[in-house]
Amino acid sequence: KKIAAARLIQSTWRRNTYLKNIAAANMIQAHWRAVACRKICLKNMAAKTIQANWKASVCRKTYLKNLTAAKLIQSYWRAAGCRDAHLRTVAAAKTIQANWRSEVCRKTYLKNLDAAQR
Repeated sequence: KKIAAARLIQSTWRRNTYLKNIAAANMIQAHWRAVACRKICLKNMAAKTIQANWKASVCRKTYLKNLTAAKLIQSYWRAAGCRDAHLRTVAAAKTIQANWRSEVCRKTYLKNLDAAQR
């Protein structure tokens, strides 16, 4: 009976020790899995940050390029409009001057003609 009792105590002790060891091993494994997962997550976060910054840089460069192009087109368009307005003004001034000179010449001619006929 003593041997059976000793065997029962030993088997219970071994079983409890085994279960504690399994639980400890599971806890250690879970901890290291969490550490590995955190490292992977940090690497992913770093990669996402780098990608986001790169994408923002590319978008900023594209935006500035398009903005510069738009400003250049607007500048040329406005300059063309100003040039056309100036040319119309010059043409109108030339027409007015030509008509004025024509009128002055006509009056002078008629005055000279009238003087010559007397």
